[in-house]
Amino acid sequence: MSNDALFQDVIRKRRSVRKFEPGRNVDRDILRRIVDCGRWAPSGANVQCWDFIVVDDRSCVIELRACSCGRHSA
Repeated sequence: MSNDALFQDVIRKRRSVRKFEPGRNVDRDILRRIVDCGRWAPSGANVQCWDFIVVDDRSCVIELRACSCGRHSA
């Protein structure tokens, strides 16, 4: 499969997941790979004005959720 066909396949099969399994842990290596992919994503004028913070401590997640004014239920 050519790179173009592979890219189109990935784009067409992409899905947004909004229901997560409570208590399920994701391996740190997988998280690093996901963040690295985000780091390589294009940005307007290549300004790359983002920071990625991965929170895997459940108590911190709960505190952050409270700070978001209940906008997120995950």
